[in-house]
Amino acid sequence: LGLIGLGIWVGNQRYLSTGGYQTFMREVWHGYPEYQYVREYYDKFVEGDIQYKWFKGDAELLIGLGAAIWAADVIWVLAKGSNNVKFLKASYKGSQFQLGYLPGGAGLRYSFTF
Repeated sequence: LGLIGLGIWVGNQRYLSTGGYQTFMREVWHGYPEYQYVREYYDKFVEGDIQYKWFKGDAELLIGLGAAIWAADVIWVLAKGSNNVKFLKASYKGSQFQLGYLPGGAGLRYSFTF
């Protein structure tokens, strides 16, 4: 969860650098009267680049790594939990746990037969 949280925070720290106007050139074909290319210049506003906190793709890497570790942990716990269920079934096979009344009052009784 720490890596996922760090990835979200790093992703929120991204920003666009200041853009500006740039001059571009294009050639346009004029067929009449001389059949030639004419160069036209125009200005266009260009957005700035994304500025990352640490490195390019830092948020995606941290979130993906955190999710992979979390998924591996869930799979590990499920695998170990299935071993525990097998152990509990084997240990309860000949045992009884009861709540009942005894001559002195209410009580718990556990018996194990093997």
